[in-house]
Amino acid sequence: MRLLLSAVVVFGALSGLAAPRKSIGDAKEEAPCPDVWRDVQLLRALQWAWAPAPIAVRVQAIEDLGFLQDPRAIDALGAMAFDANQHVALAAVRAVAAIPHPRAEEVLGNVLRAPNLSPTLRVRALSLLPFQNTGSALRQVHAVTHQLGYPAEVLTTARRLAAQLPNPPHDTFAGETP
Repeated sequence: MRLLLSAVVVFGALSGLAAPRKSIGDAKEEAPCPDVWRDVQLLRALQWAWAPAPIAVRVQAIEDLGFLQDPRAIDALGAMAFDANQHVALAAVRAVAAIPHPRAEEVLGNVLRAPNLSPTLRVRALSLLPFQNTGSALRQVHAVTHQLGYPAEVLTTARRLAAQLPNPPHDTFAGETP
C-alpha cells in the first residue's frame, strides 16, 4: 500500500512538471532555435555533398553550402576543390568564394597555386578571389601577373583582372608611416 501511495505522489508531482498541452490553433507555438536549424542545414548539405550520389546532386549540395555562408564548411569545401570530378571541384570553388572569410581567401589561393589542378579551375579561383574584398586578395591577383610557372590562361586572366582592379593597399608595420 505504501508503495502504491508513494508512486501516486511521485507521478502526481512529475505530471505538474510536464509542459502544458497546447491546442492546435494556439498562436504561442514556439519556433525552434534558428541556430539549431543552421547546424541541421549545414550537416545535411555536407552529408549530400560527400554522399555517393549522382554528380548533379553533389553539385547542388555543394552550392547550397556556399549559399549558407557558414565558415565551418570552408575546410570541407576546400577538400572538395581538389576532387577528381571537374564539376564538383568548380562548384566547391564557387561555394568557397561565396563565403566572406579569411580562410576562404586562403583556400582560393591554394587552388590558384596548385600545379596539379586544371587551368580552368585555377582561372575560376583567380577570377573569384577579388570578391573576398580584401587587400591581400588584391595583392594575390597582382602577384600572379609577375610570376612565371602559371599556365597561359591563368596569366592572361590575372593581367586582365589586375588592369581592372585598383592597386592593392600597402601594409604598414607598427611605427611606420606610409
